[in-house]
Amino acid sequence: MERFSCKGYIKIIIHQNSALFDVKMQHILHPIRLEVSIPPKIKDYILDNIDLLLREIYKRLIEHGLDINIRQKQIHFWWTELGKNRYKRDEDPFLSAQKWLEEKSYQIIFQKETPKAFGFLTKLWDILQNSQFKIQEIGVDATCMYLFYYYYIINYLCYLYNNFILDNTNNLKFELYVVHAKIDGTGFPLAYLFMENHSNCGNSVRTDTIIDFLIQLKICGLEPEFFLTDKDFAQISAACFV
Repeated sequence: MERFSCKGYIKIIIHQNSALFDVKMQHILHPIRLEVSIPPKIKDYILDNIDLLLREIYKRLIEHGLDINIRQKQIHFWWTELGKNRYKRDEDPFLSAQKWLEEKSYQIIFQKETPKAFGFLTKLWDILQNSQFKIQEIGVDATCMYLFYYYYIINYLCYLYNNFILDNTNNLKFELYVVHAKIDGTGFPLAYLFMENHSNCGNSVRTDTIIDFLIQLKICGLEPEFFLTDKDFAQISAACFV
C-alpha cells in the first residue's frame, strides 16, 4: 500500500482543574489514496469460495495478486452481500433463523415470545444419544468459540454473528448460548439458545429463559453430573434450579 510522509499527529492536553483541553494537530497535505472498486472477477471469486471464512478469502486474494488499494472491509461487504441469500429467509433475523433451521430439519425444542427466544438441538445430539458415551459434564457459554466445533451450522451462525449478534453490530440485542458436552477431552455442542436481550431483559428474565431451555434439555434426556459455567449468575441460578 502506498504510504505518505505526512508526519501527522494529534496531541491533546487535558487541563483537569479548568475542564478545558488543547488540541494540536499536524499533517502535511498529500494526495488521497485511491478508492478502488471491486471488479466482477473478484466478486466471482468470493462467491465461488463463499463457504470459507472472510480472513481466508482475503488471504488467498492477496496471494493471487489482489490490488493492495482494495480494502479488507470491501471484501467483507461483498462476502456478506453475496452470501446472505444462502441463509436469509426473513427481514427479521429472529424469524429468519427459525425458518432456516426448520428448512434444514433442525429440532427446535423451545420457543418463547417474551423475551423472544428459541432453542434447538444440533445433529451431534442424536449421534451422542445413540452412542455408548455417557454425557457426564456439560457447560454453557455465550460465546462464538464453540461455533467452530460444529461444521454443519458454522456458516449460518457465523453469518448471524457478523450481522446480528456481535456487540458492535447487534442493534437487536440478541445473545447466542451454546450447551456443550465434554467427552474424552473434546467439546461437542449439543444445543443452542438464541435469545433477545434488551433493556427490559434483566437477570431474572434471562434466568427464567435459561431455566425453561434447560428444562427442555432435561426432558430430552440430558442428565449430567457436572455443570460448568463462568461467573454469569443467570446461568448459575438456572443450572442450580434445574
